[in-house]
Amino acid sequence: MTIKEVSEKYGITQDTLRYYERVGMIPPVTRTSSGIRNYNKNDLAWVQQSINMRNFLDRFDVQEVLKNNRLTSTQIIEDVFSLL
Repeated sequence: MTIKEVSEKYGITQDTLRYYERVGMIPPVTRTSSGIRNYNKNDLAWVQQSINMRNFLDRFDVQEVLKNNRLTSTQIIEDVFSLL
C-alpha cells in the first residue's frame, strides 16, 4: 500500500506516518525503486499498534516502548500496562 492509501485507511495524515517512521515508532518502510513507500502487512500492524498506543499513552512513552523494544504484541501490551 502507498502512504496515501495507508493514511486514508487509518484516518491519519501522511505527515504523521512519516513522523512515526522518522522517530522509530514503526520500523523503516520498504521503498520501491522509485523511492515510494510500500507498506506491507507487517508495516500496517505497526501503524495500527502505534495508533492504538497513542490513544492510551503519552507520545514519548509510545516511542520508548516501540523504538527500544521490538517485541511481540503480548510483550508490548505488558509494557503498556506497566506504564499505566
